[in-house]
Amino acid sequence: MALKIGGVSKSQFETLEGYPALTQELVKLAGTFVQRVQANLDAMGKISTGAISDGIAVGEVEQDGTSVKISVGYPDNAPAGKYYDFVNKGVKGVLTGEPASSPYSFRSLGAPPVMVDAIYGWMQTNRIAARKETQTRKLSALQTKRARLAQISQEDANRDLAYLIARSIKRRGLPYTGYIDKAITDTFNDEAIGQVAEKLGVDIAVAINEANTSPRP
Repeated sequence: MALKIGGVSKSQFETLEGYPALTQELVKLAGTFVQRVQANLDAMGKISTGAISDGIAVGEVEQDGTSVKISVGYPDNAPAGKYYDFVNKGVKGVLTGEPASSPYSFRSLGAPPVMVDAIYGWMQTNRIAARKETQTRKLSALQTKRARLAQISQEDANRDLAYLIARSIKRRGLPYTGYIDKAITDTFNDEAIGQVAEKLGVDIAVAINEANTSPRP
């Protein structure tokens, strides 16, 4: 038997009647975990395109004989599955070496196109654009240079800004958020383990009762 949930609304939890108590408890834990992940991202302001938040809203419980297991996280085909742990653990900057606790690190200051494209998309989503120079008199050397490049389109200017942001991130690193780690700690704690153990006891009692009342061969 496999029970799949594509979301984590309370109404879905209320439709689990008829499933074993342990299965119900595991599904509820999975839903609580997903909700906490999404709440952590929202509180940290880390939701941009929604991929990293919506992508984790998948859970599955599988039962095979006496074995029951649950899986929840990012599917293999989810875009966020490739980078979610960078946001969770952070990535050490090339120059700062921070966050020191991260197992990941940037190796060079070069900004690959895929990173620039991601930042450019984030800029578009949040309506961030490169500022155009409007001053015409007593220009500084930098302003003069900018004036000579005035023919560059706004899109090109925005992509240049995305590249500079990418290099800044690689210099300074991505900070640790722990949005996954915190959700794991808050969800799968001693209290949750106790609840699962209690439900497991109920299932065992039901199974024994059914075995004892079954007709003998």
